[in-house]
Amino acid sequence: GSELELSPLAEEGRELTLTRGCSACHGEDGAGDVGAPLKGLYGSMVELEDGTTVLADTEFIRRSIVDPKADVAAGYTISMPDTTLSDAEIDAVVAYIEELQ
Repeated sequence: GSELELSPLAEEGRELTLTRGCSACHGEDGAGDVGAPLKGLYGSMVELEDGTTVLADTEFIRRSIVDPKADVAAGYTISMPDTTLSDAEIDAVVAYIEELQ
């Protein structure tokens, strides 16, 4: 397949997902595994465990990283650990997820 063209910030985010353990659950390419897929997440509608549906916008993605128990996607029982990422690192990961279409 073609290599995804990422901005420098998103490339940093991709590296962080690989080195900080995110890919262990979300898959090395963000396609999902025991964790929800990150690929195609941005701009999509996500069903939460309480039955509501929300838009996966920048705010949703950031909140999901900062406060993983705030909006839990339906069908995923494994809790995401609390983040140890800095604000700048979170910005990079959010950029990566937004570009991972």
